[in-house]
Amino acid sequence: MSVPREISLGPDGTVRFHPIAEIDSLRSQVLADAAGAREVTAAGARLGGDSLDLVLTGRLGEAEGLVMDLAVSADGTRRTRLRLARRTPSGPKGQDAWTGWLSLDRSASAAPGSPWEAPDRRELAGPVPLGPEGQVHLRVLRDRSSLEVFVNGQPLSARLGTAPGDDGVRIDAGSLADARLQAWSMADAYTTRLDPAAS
Repeated sequence: MSVPREISLGPDGTVRFHPIAEIDSLRSQVLADAAGAREVTAAGARLGGDSLDLVLTGRLGEAEGLVMDLAVSADGTRRTRLRLARRTPSGPKGQDAWTGWLSLDRSASAAPGSPWEAPDRRELAGPVPLGPEGQVHLRVLRDRSSLEVFVNGQPLSARLGTAPGDDGVRIDAGSLADARLQAWSMADAYTTRLDPAAS
């Protein structure tokens, strides 16, 4: 975890997490504000940067789900893939009753053997809550090698090993009804840097 969080209880009594409101003050330039699955997919292809705040909302269908690639290389061979899909609940309450499944695939984040390849590239995955009709509020905060994802208040934090310049974004929002994407570049939290020579 690198972003401070607010904690609350969800309607099902499970704990939910959200970035503190002050994080919004770091939003710098508006990069996208698109509505509709086709427009969201097109807007995603125009995004780039290694310090981003992305918010994607809509209703997730029963089909193939939603895919978001981050840190995409110019030739498309390297990427870090987020996938959100529907699932059959494994139990009647708590996390077992959640109807979403989030996975993070870092296996193609860097070229094998490159100095940027992270030691931990295992897939991270688990259940996430969706609304009664598949409503999704997905927020992705990428700050260089740090990635934090929130799906309806369920967090996932990870480190990324990516080469400099691999900063593209791709979104396949085909099964997301009423899709809307908002995206911002993020400013530095600290406007002045410490000068090692001054200490």
